[in-house]
Amino acid sequence: MALVALMAAIMVVAPVSQDVQAQSASGATAFSISFPNVVVLHYWSALNMTLSTSVLTNFLIGNTTGDDDRGTKGSVAITDNAGTFEADAAITSSVNSTNAITLHIQNAWAVRAVGTGSGNNVTVSFTASSASLTGPNSTSIAASNYYVGTGGAVPSAATVSFSAPGLSTPEVGDVALDLNLSGAGESGSYSGSWTLQAVVT
Repeated sequence: MALVALMAAIMVVAPVSQDVQAQSASGATAFSISFPNVVVLHYWSALNMTLSTSVLTNFLIGNTTGDDDRGTKGSVAITDNAGTFEADAAITSSVNSTNAITLHIQNAWAVRAVGTGSGNNVTVSFTASSASLTGPNSTSIAASNYYVGTGGAVPSAATVSFSAPGLSTPEVGDVALDLNLSGAGESGSYSGSWTLQAVVT
């Protein structure tokens, strides 16, 4: 019995054999993500602009006060018209034309996009939903020549193309349109709408 007990004690305290080693396995996995074409268009759903009196009068007559002093008129003949003296002061209104005023709206849109390949693979277009801006009491401002562009210069084309800028830093662009103010017979709000579209390939 003592021998059995001694053997049991030795078995309890004996260290684990050094022949038992840790086991491991490894393998390589090819990892890929199929990334799509994507385009995000940043735009205003409503854009309310104000044309001030000073800006408009400066455009029309070259100053902001609304007064247009034509200087001294001399040698105006007075005639007799059946007992009424008449004189023609012959004033003229040599102002800038209001039939085609370009409105250049800077930073009107932005695009983030990822396309296929390199080169000009994003195209932005700018079209009108109507041919005029509707004002109070059936007055209107005709609009035409809807242009879009990048780089800060006044746009002169209906579409603009550029390389997809990626997702971090967008391509920012402008729009321009020509306004005919001859039908703007009243002050107030004149409203219309346009459509911007960005296509990535």
